[in-house]
Amino acid sequence: MQKTYYTTSGLYKQVHINYWIVTDSEWIDYFIFKRDRNNAFSWDTVEIKIKKLENSWKKAEAEISKILQRWQEELVCVFMQKKWQDYWFARVYNTFWWKDIYIYSEDVQWAKDGDIVLIKIKKWIDKPVWIVTSIMGKQTDKDMQEKILLQQYAIRTNFNEKVIQEAKNLVWVIWWKFREDLTREIIVTIDWEDAKDLDDAISVKRNSDWNYELGVHIADVAEYVKNSSHLDTEAKKRWTSIYLPWRVIPMLPKDISDDLCSLNPKTPKATLSILMVIDASNGKVLSKKIKETLIHSKARLTYNEVWEYLSTKNEKIIPSAHIRQMLEHSYDLFKIVYSRRKKEWKIEFDFPEVKVEVDTNGKPISITKRQRNDAHRLIEEFMILANEEVSKYFSEKKIPFLYRVHEKPSEEWVFALQKILSEYGIPMDAKNLTPLSISHIIDALKWRKEEYVLSKQILTSMSKAKYLDLPLWHFGLSLKYYSHFTSPIRRYPDLQIHRIIKEFIKWNMSKTEVLRYQKMLWKVANMSSTNEQKAEEVERKITHLKTIEYMESYVWTEFEGRVSWINANWLYIELDSWVEWFVLGKNLDLHFAFDETKNAFFNSKTKKALWLWDYTRIKVAKADKSMWFLDFELLSK
Repeated sequence: MQKTYYTTSGLYKQVHINYWIVTDSEWIDYFIFKRDRNNAFSWDTVEIKIKKLENSWKKAEAEISKILQRWQEELVCVFMQKKWQDYWFARVYNTFWWKDIYIYSEDVQWAKDGDIVLIKIKKWIDKPVWIVTSIMGKQTDKDMQEKILLQQYAIRTNFNEKVIQEAKNLVWVIWWKFREDLTREIIVTIDWEDAKDLDDAISVKRNSDWNYELGVHIADVAEYVKNSSHLDTEAKKRWTSIYLPWRVIPMLPKDISDDLCSLNPKTPKATLSILMVIDASNGKVLSKKIKETLIHSKARLTYNEVWEYLSTKNEKIIPSAHIRQMLEHSYDLFKIVYSRRKKEWKIEFDFPEVKVEVDTNGKPISITKRQRNDAHRLIEEFMILANEEVSKYFSEKKIPFLYRVHEKPSEEWVFALQKILSEYGIPMDAKNLTPLSISHIIDALKWRKEEYVLSKQILTSMSKAKYLDLPLWHFGLSLKYYSHFTSPIRRYPDLQIHRIIKEFIKWNMSKTEVLRYQKMLWKVANMSSTNEQKAEEVERKITHLKTIEYMESYVWTEFEGRVSWINANWLYIELDSWVEWFVLGKNLDLHFAFDETKNAFFNSKTKKALWLWDYTRIKVAKADKSMWFLDFELLSK
């Protein structure tokens, strides 16, 4: 009897040196064995035959039957020639593996041995015939590794002339008379020192009944970037801004992101505002209004200076008495809302942000971590509240909308996490996992030496948040309704729902428009989720690359660090300089053996153990940016 295969399609991705998956439109992952890849490359859209369905302990398995669409037509390769044979080939450039592609001599163009080239399929016979299309340079050229990575992910780094010209032709909104005038209100922006694309501003005041009125004012990008314009078409090819150590690759040209729409101080700006009246006794929203507004930011503040003022009350930091009063009202309101949200089971991770400092040539000069303070938490809570209330409003109105959803962790991850926590005497009910139980675990970790690393492990056990056109639960925030409304300068989903909001409040949401949105939003959600993942991967890999480049100056140097993660295959070491890298278990001294029951390495010679978050010393054995290679050597404990 012939075996029946069910087919589906999805995005193919390599996530490890020997680990490939395809994710379908329902976000189900299928494991792909090496023999079943059928010449697919990461991010290709493929058709698969399902061989085994998922069960409680193993992913579903499939084989790739057809390439439906290449993620990018051009591949980055190293051009090479066999010394003993008269033919050329291109070796696909990949941080996981190498694949050689034969190039006919007539398709070599002007490429030379060792060049970094782009190739694409010229035609198909039985197999694809490839041709060299352009030369990027040599491996040793300045910033070549960064250029290769951006090319591999098809990151658009430049705007075409039509987009640039359209941005330059935009003028400040002239229909200000039809907006609610909030230019006299005390409104400020609070952000990082180096931020230029200021999406959001806040205002807080006490009403006559002593309740609070919170205003969250978001740049009205949709007023300028119209649907199907050149700017909109380009934004949909980018979907999000990408933040690199030495530059930002914006979703929109800087004329818009840093000037026209950025809520810079002392200049009138078009905004979309949600004005909420909040009960001073319990932090609940009593009423809300969403309006097209005109604001005039009174100050461009930073997190650090706001927190310095709130913690010291030094008036020299914030000269304006009106702004000081507004910030004090904001802080009082934050504490009320924050207290309510903690009671409602919100999971809170408080990790510092890694910051790679570079010089004018893009060379890393330091790696630090930006510590969070209550000014960060204040803005975070106010943005979450705005996102929740906007999402809830349009869901209740049954208007098609984009939602940010976060599913409960998978059983596989939950039981793995339970095992890890049990090794440190921390109980967890894997069968009845809730945001409250995770929040209690995180609270229980406070003041323990393993707090940082175990909290990171809990975070990695969480499912990946995504966009959907249905209002499903957000597990991490413990919210029934949640959307992304507050960053339209840098995220396309926010821009999309701004258009929906504006059509609705202007009474332009006809049945035809409702039907149009119902048909298109699932695609916007899917593409937004996919491209968000790609942007995060690029940011993470660039940080890794800059870390390797930074450590090139410290080869053979010894450092003290702490074990930030450990298993039988490797252990991660975090240095005091915030550099984190791994040591392969197989490269440890022969006297080291891993004890699975205690999750530690034991040295039979010294009779000492290496536990999670223990101090140890390492030596930087090798660091080579061109090969993406960094090697730590553990000095015997």
